[in-house]
Amino acid sequence: MNLQSYLMREEASMAALAPALSTILFILLITTVVKVPVMWSSIIAILGTFSYTVVQTIILFVFFQGVDTSTLATSVEGSALQAVTSIVALGVTYFLLKFKIGFTADFEKFRFKWEHIGVVAFVVFSLLASTLMFYINNMFLVIVHMALAVGMILYYAIRKEREEY
Repeated sequence: MNLQSYLMREEASMAALAPALSTILFILLITTVVKVPVMWSSIIAILGTFSYTVVQTIILFVFFQGVDTSTLATSVEGSALQAVTSIVALGVTYFLLKFKIGFTADFEKFRFKWEHIGVVAFVVFSLLASTLMFYINNMFLVIVHMALAVGMILYYAIRKEREEY
């Protein structure tokens, strides 16, 4: 996946499409390896990707305000940004695991009937919108879009889990 992302960004000059393609590959990975239904794989992949992006963008605003974002991918600051984001993400993950916060769904019970059309439409819209946000390169819009998408997906997932239990 890292090679695909690198080739999309650097060799094909399609940096705006790289996050969407990576998310689709994560969906396929979760579906095929973990054997989670496609709808839930989509929710898991988008939640993770968008949450990580929100955290990274906030860190970028707070600690790296004066850095030129066009050179972040190849600079020391870019590596530092990735490291700090990973540390924060691992800390949040540790906290969630320690206090057993998360989803414990039997994914097979959550097979959708007609609702999956709405989820698929939302997933496709979210990926297209995130591609547009990265193309526009307005970090505030990226934060707002990704935070709203994470909120909606979390609300939907929590609501579906509570309905079952």
